[in-house]
Amino acid sequence: MKTAVSAIGLGLALLAAGCGSSPKVAAPAPPDRLHLDRAGDVLPAPGLHDALLVRPRDLAAEPEFLAAIERVFPKKERLGYVEARGGVDPFEGHETVVAHYTHSELMYVRAPLEPGRVEAAATKRLLLEGRAVDGNGAVIRLFGAAIRTGTPSPETALEGRQVALLGREAYVEESGTRKPLSALTGLARGRITHTFSLFGSEPAVAALADWPVVYYVAGPFPKTAGAGLLAAAKMALVRAKPMPGDGRHAAVEWYIFADYSRDPARAVETATAEEARIAESALGRLLGLDRAPRRDPPIADAQGLHGGAVVDVERLASGLLAATRGDATSLKDLDAPFPGR
Repeated sequence: MKTAVSAIGLGLALLAAGCGSSPKVAAPAPPDRLHLDRAGDVLPAPGLHDALLVRPRDLAAEPEFLAAIERVFPKKERLGYVEARGGVDPFEGHETVVAHYTHSELMYVRAPLEPGRVEAAATKRLLLEGRAVDGNGAVIRLFGAAIRTGTPSPETALEGRQVALLGREAYVEESGTRKPLSALTGLARGRITHTFSLFGSEPAVAALADWPVVYYVAGPFPKTAGAGLLAAAKMALVRAKPMPGDGRHAAVEWYIFADYSRDPARAVETATAEEARIAESALGRLLGLDRAPRRDPPIADAQGLHGGAVVDVERLASGLLAATRGDATSLKDLDAPFPGR
């Protein structure tokens, strides 16, 4: 019996010795931590022409406001778009951004997603050229080409298209060059300094981005834009939010960032006249700006020029619906409040 116990002990000792001599395999590094709390912190500023930043879930808190949005963008008409992106719906996330750069257009959606499903959908939709994984698996990038909508011939139908998955938290799609998307993922991973982002380079925009809808336009502007008020401006911004407890109306504020301290009275007079002109134009009447329940007088100072109004959301949505479906008259001759890019 003693011999048997000794043999077992010897076997266990040899087994332990064998295990101890095996090389230890290092645990894989964890994925990079992504900084996605605010879209403006990851949206690259260089080359940015304009950007629409929306927080859909904040808007959905007002049922009447949400119903007005659904009139313009019916959910049933979005199903194909959403399915083609693996369930990513720009209208139901925490944040959605549509941004235009010099040579590309970028959409960013921060919402819970299923990476496998999203990647499979992108693979079907793109003429895939490559796949890259960055940040120890934190970022997956797919790049290739896709058919450009509205192109008259197959020869000009293809354009560069990139998709990025930021963990399970955000989806990015870019048409055109890869530079903005690459910069966005670098900002999200903390590999690029914050001053490279929209909020980092423009603190004034970050300070006004607490409303659920923000539209930012970068300068320079043509000398005649906005009756000359935009000529010296570095940027302009419009923001909106539902009136608390009143989903039928929304507060809208506009800002032009330029120094009007030399003649603030003239700037206010010009802005007031321009507001009235836009409100009485065909587009203004279509959107109900001519019947705004309230307008705030413009204010001019060294920081810039700003004003605001309260608008009827139902009327605004009806006008947008007519405009987007071609039911409005003479839309091609209307003056836009900001110059086209």
